[in-house]
Amino acid sequence: MKVFHSMITPFALLALTTAPAHATEGAFSRTFKANGRITLRIACDSGSIHIIAGAENAVYISGQVKDLHPWGKTLEAQETRFHQLAANPPVRQTGAVITVGNMQESKFNVRIDYEIEAPPNSDVDVYAGTGDVEDEGVGENVHLNTSSGSIHATGLTNGFAIQTGSGDIVADGGGAGAVSAHSTSGNIELHNLTGGLSAKTGAGDIKIDGRPGASWQIAADSGSVEYWPNRAPMDLEAVTTAGSIHVDGTTEAVRTDQDRHSLNAKLRGGGPPVHIETGSGEIRVH
Repeated sequence: MKVFHSMITPFALLALTTAPAHATEGAFSRTFKANGRITLRIACDSGSIHIIAGAENAVYISGQVKDLHPWGKTLEAQETRFHQLAANPPVRQTGAVITVGNMQESKFNVRIDYEIEAPPNSDVDVYAGTGDVEDEGVGENVHLNTSSGSIHATGLTNGFAIQTGSGDIVADGGGAGAVSAHSTSGNIELHNLTGGLSAKTGAGDIKIDGRPGASWQIAADSGSVEYWPNRAPMDLEAVTTAGSIHVDGTTEAVRTDQDRHSLNAKLRGGGPPVHIETGSGEIRVH
């Protein structure tokens, strides 16, 4: 869903709105030209980031600003802060690079939630300190990172790297590129993978579907792993410290080694190596 229909000029359009009673919220917006491939560098230490695919020749950015500590401030002081931010928002363009945010939001006791519409082939590098990240079809070789928040990404191409300290990861795509998805504490769900893979969570479950085109490493320190290989051939190595291992279609698996907590098998004649490991959790390959 596009959210920028109210924009009327192609350059540096600024708008400010404030709540009539307490002035604890404001907004700004900007439009930049995109001549050729661009790079988005987004860094926000407090706030969410939502990126959607748009036109090939423009980038639209809006920010919803919230005062985190409005109590004890006069209405005039709050309005002054929002006017200053609207006049000079943390959004810049230098050649083909567009920079959003400056990691100073919490220092000034504000939260900024960003909505960004960009060309689908943009290079995207995101860091959010506290907040969720959502990417709907923007970026090749995407990097998405949040210290505390969930990440949801769809329609990515040419591989991606996603990391969160505390939060879930849901992503699909990646083409033939390498995929990395790591969460310190959260679930991981990945779909339609065809390249290489490194997926790891400290505390959470992992669910994956795809056909490995290179080596896969999947690990859950405390949680289960469920994998749908879509009948792909592979050399499977599954290990669990305290859990069980289940492989569907065992008539197609040549087991080279198995005990209670480990399994080595060639599925459908063998193929790229797939290593799955859990500390305490079940491993199931469909």
